[in-house]
Amino acid sequence: MATLSMNTNSVFHVPPPTSSALLNNEPALQVNDQDLTIMTVKGQYYWHVHASSDEMFYVMDGDLTLQMRPVRQEGEPERAEDDADRTIQLTKGDIFVVPKNTEHRSGSKEGAQVMFLLRQGSLDFMSDDKVEEGGKITGHGE
Repeated sequence: MATLSMNTNSVFHVPPPTSSALLNNEPALQVNDQDLTIMTVKGQYYWHVHASSDEMFYVMDGDLTLQMRPVRQEGEPERAEDDADRTIQLTKGDIFVVPKNTEHRSGSKEGAQVMFLLRQGSLDFMSDDKVEEGGKITGHGE
């Protein structure tokens, strides 16, 4: 999707979910100091943190699982990949906000079209994400 600078006189069309749009971390549009990103999530995303922004998830279609846990402090042992303190199931029409500085990941077995809202620049660390065969999403440092 192309990045648009949204104003009060703009129309933005949200495309229907497609299996070909597995991952797109480019913001769809910008509103004030927020990036709005729309993507189809299929598979399990990796654990990550946004230090400067809460992250809003709006499930436009499908089902999404959000897992959260406190950020690991220096000196603490590595956690198991599936070690989450809280798991939330979201369905079409649900909105949830993950607070900044909360380690989290999202996933969907069948695929979900999701709208994300974050402070501008909060997605920069995800620019080298890729989707591996089978739908597994890997990212920075992996």
